Amino acid sequence: QILNVDEEMMEEDEEMRRIVTRLLSAASDSQVRHSMNIEEEINTALENRDTEIMLYKNEATKAKKLIAEKEEQISKQSEQLSKKDEQLSKQSEQLSKKDEQLSKQSEQLVAAIRLLHSNGLSKEQIASSLGIGIDTVDKAL
Repeated sequence: QILNVDEEMMEEDEEMRRIVTRLLSAASDSQVRHSMNIEEEINTALENRDTEIMLYKNEATKAKKLIAEKEEQISKQSEQLSKKDEQLSKQSEQLSKKDEQLSKQSEQLVAAIRLLHSNGLSKEQIASSLGIGIDTVDKAL
């Protein structure tokens, strides 16, 4: 005997009866056995292909998630850079204003030095009264 089968189980389960019948046919007929072997090879190949597809889909999903995360990081970094550019622009404006103020103060100092010199004060007296060095007085004159 090739196959032991519980007859009661076959009566209750139509699918089981169909499977057992096919197996018995395969055992007795080499042509059916050959067809079943080919069918099994095809099913195995299909299952392997389906498994590969699932793996590729999982990898693609992971890659899409990683890309989305990287895009979010880039967006945040871009936003941070934009804020830093804005801060640098403000600082540049402030420095420009300070340069203007220093230039005006320098012009005023030169004007004061020349005025004091034209009024007859010596370089030493001008330097002392303005609290600056003689070399600054020399440059202004």
